[in-house]
Amino acid sequence: MNHYYTMKNSIILSLCALFITSSSILGAQNYRTTGSIERLDPSFNQLISKDAKIEILAEGYVWSEGPVWVSKGDFLLYSDVPANKIYKWKEGEGASVYLDPSGYTPSKSRVGESGSNGLILDGKGNLIICQHGDRRIARMTASTNSPQPVFETLAGKYNGKRFNSPNDLAYNQKGELYFTDPPYGLVQKEKDPKREIDFQGVYILRKNGKVALVGKDLERPNGITLSPDEKTLYFISDMPGGYGQTDIFKVAINQSGFGNPENLGWKINSSAKEFSPYVDGEVLYFSSDKDGGMGGFDVYATRLVDYTPEPILLNAPINSKSDDFTFIINSKTRKGYVSSNRSGGTGDDDIYSFIEEEAVVFKCSQLIT
Repeated sequence: MNHYYTMKNSIILSLCALFITSSSILGAQNYRTTGSIERLDPSFNQLISKDAKIEILAEGYVWSEGPVWVSKGDFLLYSDVPANKIYKWKEGEGASVYLDPSGYTPSKSRVGESGSNGLILDGKGNLIICQHGDRRIARMTASTNSPQPVFETLAGKYNGKRFNSPNDLAYNQKGELYFTDPPYGLVQKEKDPKREIDFQGVYILRKNGKVALVGKDLERPNGITLSPDEKTLYFISDMPGGYGQTDIFKVAINQSGFGNPENLGWKINSSAKEFSPYVDGEVLYFSSDKDGGMGGFDVYATRLVDYTPEPILLNAPINSKSDDFTFIINSKTRKGYVSSNRSGGTGDDDIYSFIEEEAVVFKCSQLIT
């Protein structure tokens, strides 16, 4: 069975923002158009009007990361990491600088990836930020509707030593915060003389403010997500013993702490590069540049319970002839976001939004119990 996604209301791109819709929806609002929509299945015309266009909403970014939707204000926030800024996009208003600086606060400028990266809201609606340059997890002290570049450190050190550059983060239902700490924000990465921790870890920030180490035998841990029951933590790494350049791993979360990292195996990982894991119920979405895809990097889906079928390559418009990755979806609304450098953008990696019209269906050819 095909699984359909309506690519409309595309939000923010790293160098431009696109909006895919028909002219009847836009009304009086006019945007410059670019590119075209590739239609690989005639049934796609039932989801997207034939006169739908891709329109540029905003442009001028270096590259963006860490989008988070602020429902109380109906706007999207995202980091332009090298520019050291957080931007805001809101329907009817467009894009604007939301926070400057966002990740590196000293007055003396520096080179490299110094800005904010991953963004998330806590249970009270406060903006929590992975700050590369300041090498910490911080909370913006102002409300999201009245932003100010004033921050409170939530986690800045482990065993008295400063982090490398916190990159991505995820809350569990208890309000505890998991985050990764690769060296991307350091000027010289692993060889930076200011580096204090000699490994690249995954951590958890407890509600009492204490930081615990989840895993240290990793190479450049990046995106992070939890399973729905919060008993498993998924992450990517290029640690020795894997199948390819980077693999997806999991680690069990139990009462006594954390288990050992476990590779998800050959059905999911390949000799290529797997990354950007995202768990939605029983389904794991991830990106890979293995053979057999539509383009460079493609988005795949597989089940995590009962049995693990061969990962399904998601169809267009999620995947294209270019790189498509960092897939996330709301489990209730079925609205999600995906990054891509497909034709029509004016930058490197662009973020699109979509609506899932039909769920992914996995077929088991033979299940022996």
